[in-house]
Order: sequence, then C-alpha cells, then structure tokens
Amino acid sequence: MNTINPLANPKGVKLLCELCQKPAFVQCTDCRVTYYCGPEHQKADWLGIHEKICQLLIPLRTPIPFLGSEDERQHRKQQQIVRQKQMIELCRTEGQKLLFEARYDRVVPAALESLKFSIEV
Repeated sequence: MNTINPLANPKGVKLLCELCQKPAFVQCTDCRVTYYCGPEHQKADWLGIHEKICQLLIPLRTPIPFLGSEDERQHRKQQQIVRQKQMIELCRTEGQKLLFEARYDRVVPAALESLKFSIEV
C-alpha cells in the first residue's frame, strides 16, 4: 500500500477511488495506475478483480507517448481498443463466476471495471 496526498497532485489532476470515486489516498504498489480512498476499498478491489488485471491495466492507463506518424497513432489506437475489449470480457467472466459462487461482495469491483471499459469502447 502506497499512500498519496491529493494536495501533491499537479494542478487539475484529481485521483479518484476506483470503487467510490472519492478522492484517493492509496495507490496500488504493483501497477501504480490504480487508486483508492482507503485500504478497505483496495482490499475489496484486490479480492474482486484487481489481482487478476493489475498488470493488464498498466498499458491501458499509462499516458500514450507522442507518436510521429498517423499510422503509428492508428495502430496504437487499435491496440488500445483490442485490450479494452479483452478487459471487458475478462471482468465480465470473472464477475459472473463470482455471482455463481455467491460471493456478491466481490462482484461489484469486476462489474465496475467491465462497465468503465465498456463506456470507453
């Protein structure tokens, strides 16, 4: 668990909790691209879906570097879409599995991730 101070963020940058969208005070130490309001939400997300998608989130949430040609930009955009669709399927499948196992408290993080990526695609 890596604690962060919202006041230290650059101007205009608001890091929000993955689950409740409140200001974030904790960062995932593995991927470093996911934030939480506290250790309770970090644990809930980890048990729900984050453990399975932690490393997969890095290329999806890391800012896109400047790419020179139009072909490179289009290729990068297509790669992002493919990764997002894979993430939707993984989160949806994991959420359904957790529902089937009656682990309802762990379904919410998987469903939220699937929804977020579905909106982006």
